[in-house]
This record gives sequence, C-alpha cells and structure tokens, in this order.
Amino acid sequence: MDEDGKEFMPVYAYDPRLVKIEDTYYIMWCQDFYGASIGLAKTTDFKTFVRLENPFLPFNRNAVMFPRKINGNFVMMSRPSDSGHTPFGDIFISESPDLVYWGRHRHEKGSLGKMECWYVLDCPKDAKLVLGHKAKSQGEVREMVENGKWEEFLQYVPVKKGDFIQIDPGTVHAITTGCLLLETQQNSDVTYRIYDYDRLSNGKPRELHVQKSIDVILAPAKSPEDMVKHVQNLPKNTLNELISCQYYTVFKLDLEGEMTFEQSHPFLNISVTEGEAVLNGTKVKKGDHLILPAEFGAVKLEGKSEIIASAVR
Repeated sequence: MDEDGKEFMPVYAYDPRLVKIEDTYYIMWCQDFYGASIGLAKTTDFKTFVRLENPFLPFNRNAVMFPRKINGNFVMMSRPSDSGHTPFGDIFISESPDLVYWGRHRHEKGSLGKMECWYVLDCPKDAKLVLGHKAKSQGEVREMVENGKWEEFLQYVPVKKGDFIQIDPGTVHAITTGCLLLETQQNSDVTYRIYDYDRLSNGKPRELHVQKSIDVILAPAKSPEDMVKHVQNLPKNTLNELISCQYYTVFKLDLEGEMTFEQSHPFLNISVTEGEAVLNGTKVKKGDHLILPAEFGAVKLEGKSEIIASAVR
C-alpha cells in the first residue's frame, strides 16, 4: 500500500536490497516504471509494507541506501541502466531529506573509500601510526575537523616492526616519520585527504577533501586491537593467512630450511622482506618482488627468509 493506505503494487520486482535506518527497515528493488527503475518501501514489522515514491526516473536498475543518515539526509547509491535493464559500471550517490525529493547527485567512481592493509617493515623505537580517531559520533567528527582539533581527533597507535594492520574504508589513517610499510590494497584510485599537516606542494597547500572525508568516516572508530596484529612469532614454513577480505588475501611466510606449496591463485605477489632464499632454482633476497602467475604449479623454497605474499580474491 502507499502512505495513504491505498493499494500500490509494482508491476514486478526483483533484485531487492534491505537496510535498517534507525527503527525502520527499507527495501529497494528493480521494477518497471516506463522502463527499469528503483522501487522503495518501508516496514517496521515485516507484516505491513508501505511503498514510497520512486526515487529516480528511469533508467536505473540497482540501488542501496546507507544504514545511517549523513548530515541529516538519507543517502542512496544507484547504478543507471538502459531500457533493457543492463547495468552500467558507474555508481552515483544521491541525497534526500525526506525520501521524496532526491538531489545532490554525485559521481563517485563506484567507491567511497578503499580496503588496504600495512605490514611494518621497519620503524623507529616507540613508533606510532595514525589509525582511527577519538570522536564518539558523527557530530563529534564534524565538530573536531571543522575546528581543527587535530590532537583531540587523531588516534595515534603504537606499532613495531613486524606488525600487520588492516584498514577498512572509512578509517582515518596516516604514516608517520621513519615508518617503512608494505601496502596491499584493493584496485582503487580513491583517496580522501582530510588533513595534511599544513604541508606545501610547489608552494601551495595540497588539495583536501574535507566534506567527503566527514561523510564517510566511521564513528566511533574501530579499536586499535581490532586493527593491529602482532605477527612476529607465527609457525614456520607455512603460508600463514594474515587477512582475507573480498578484495585480497595476504600471507606471511617465515622460511627456515625447505618447503613446498602449490600456487593455485589467479596470481601471487611475493615480497621478500628479510633474508635470502632460492625459489624454484632462482635466488631471491630482501627487497625483491615477483609475481607467480596462474598455473605456476609447485613452488619450492629453500633458505632463511621472511616473505609477504598476496593474491586477489
């Protein structure tokens, strides 16, 4: 039914999404409205469903709303299509104060951030990295950022050589002086810079993305314990999985002597971070990076070294 209690059934519906915002569940689906378009409804008990007005004109096939409001507005990601319900690759973000009028449409290259991880190759004694923030809510994020309260806002976390850090999208992060890191990330060119320590590039401040950063920063932030792993003493001569997410899997191998394994990934990046080894007859040493392609087969390693390996999911 519609908001007046009248029957308001779609001609057809498929490919639904469900999200909870505050105390209400919202369902989005693809339907026909003179072509492929987005349907929207809400419920609080999954017994009565109230269908809302279509957010956009055709043609649009895929949409999902964020699980919280941003700056008081509902936010929806959508992917335009054609009349044949063929989705294109580009994703747009739109805002609405009331779920009726949608605007501020922005092209976001299909991403609001990127998944990445760091392995600490070297760092000074008592080193710290910026990982997360100390704001307790989205409102505190905005207040601290807009008023330049960086010491109150930024969360500095102690790290040491051999630590592994997983950084999810929406996490404030920065490298500090003297830290050398090996980074693995999803394939993305999205970077939102919220603060740059007032540094200059060619005599001018580097571009900042303050509003976009505020929009996507998660609050409260994850605890340091949920991001930092101490992986210095793992079992030897085995590929120890450090992280596996939808974009990549990262392993650590502490080689002492000899081992073999099968390369069964689409490809496997190998970074030698300590020592020396012989890989299928080829000598490799600290600082070497190589790629083992698909169907490489059996891998035989001999020597004493530390290796970080990564593969796509």
